[in-house]
Order: sequence, then C-alpha cells, then structure tokens
Amino acid sequence: MFLSAVFHGIAAFPQISAALQASGLATPLVRAMRSIWETAAWHWLGLGIIALVACFARSGPRRLILFLCGIMALGDAIGGYAAVGPFIGDELLTAAAISILAAAMLLPTDI
Repeated sequence: MFLSAVFHGIAAFPQISAALQASGLATPLVRAMRSIWETAAWHWLGLGIIALVACFARSGPRRLILFLCGIMALGDAIGGYAAVGPFIGDELLTAAAISILAAAMLLPTDI
C-alpha cells in the first residue's frame, strides 16, 4: 500500500500535472483532477496505516479491520484495472490486498 501511495502521489504526480496542463482543460477541471489524483494516494496511505495498526493491535476486531482494508484495496485494484487496463499500479494494489487479506486470515483469534 505504501509503495503504491508513493508511486502515485510523488513519482507520477508531476507527470500527470504536466499532461493536464498541456491538455488545454479549464483550470478548475485541472485542479479537480490533481485533487482526485492525490486523494487516491492519501487513501492508500491511510489504508496501509490502518492495516499496520490493526496487525499489531491487541483488540478483538482487528481481523475484521484487516479484512475490510484488504477488500477495499482489492476493490481499488479492480477499479483501476477496469478503468485503465493492466499496469504496475494494479499489480501493486493486488499484491497489497492479498497480503492484507492473508494477514487477516493468519492472525490468531484468541487474543
């Protein structure tokens, strides 16, 4: 999740900003697209932090929290694949989703 957020939010943001400026779109639309682009990176960063905290938490609903985080990450990957097609971002999100779901399944239930 963190790698996807870094690639999306830091590495690709200057390129998407330049492409949006060159497209000739109205300024409010360019700003909105940049905001949406950054929101996705913050979303993945937040999911990663929540999943990381849930892994080390000693409370009952941590498996449910991890399961929900994994499903959301998988939904993001499927949505990205449907919108754009296959690319490295989908694979990173899919790997993160599978890892989070595996962590949810492997956590002991008796804590």
